[in-house]
Amino acid sequence: MKKFLSPVVALVAVAMLAGLGLAQKSNEAKGSPAAREKLKNTPRGMVTGKVTQVDPKERTFILEERGGRKYTFVVEDKTAELPKVNVVMDVTYTGNPDDPKPLPAKAIALNSSRSNVN
Repeated sequence: MKKFLSPVVALVAVAMLAGLGLAQKSNEAKGSPAAREKLKNTPRGMVTGKVTQVDPKERTFILEERGGRKYTFVVEDKTAELPKVNVVMDVTYTGNPDDPKPLPAKAIALNSSRSNVN
């Protein structure tokens, strides 16, 4: 009986340790410091407002919210069309809106819930 019990206990112990090791690896991948730092440094946001200026040479535009706050965006995609002045837009961006440099616009869409008629 001792000869049979020893390998079974050893097998169970190895299986438990292997399971704990796999669990630790998956938790590290999900919440690794590098992954958290990347998310922390690239905040995402969405803003709705009226386009007040467009600079086709620099591929930038200024969007003004209802409250008066202005955001400057850059359209990095060379094939994307720039918005028109006096159009109400929803803009999804990455970056910190308090930085002085233009924010990269990731998605630009007409806001159909607000009037886009001049």
